[in-house]
Amino acid sequence: MLDERFWSKVDKTDYCWNWKSSLDEKGYPQFFMDGQCRRAHRLAYKEYFGPIPGELTVDHICRNRKCVNPKHLRLLTNKENILCGNGSPAQNARKIVCKRGHILISGKFKQNPEWRICLVCARESTKNWLFKARQR
Repeated sequence: MLDERFWSKVDKTDYCWNWKSSLDEKGYPQFFMDGQCRRAHRLAYKEYFGPIPGELTVDHICRNRKCVNPKHLRLLTNKENILCGNGSPAQNARKIVCKRGHILISGKFKQNPEWRICLVCARESTKNWLFKARQR
């Protein structure tokens, strides 16, 4: 059970419940409890919903790292969490055209079935490589 000491560090607004105490190097709220520094949003999630399975992470639906409002938290796999964000892996996953404007297609590639490729650029690249290889 989280006590008054935990909740005294929370500023409850109409939307987010912002952590007003210590943050870690990535901007996530941290709370010292039972001799350990723990992420406060994970503690808030556990308080309301129960244990967090080991393979899942707690995601902020509101995109506010300081928020500890359990209604703004959900469990996702690490991959899902990354793809929901705004980092380069998520931005690239949402692209539907290559940098030259051609449509990207997905296929069943041996190395990674989730890879996408531009056939127009791939063909052009192969042609250029073959041309240069013949020049040697």
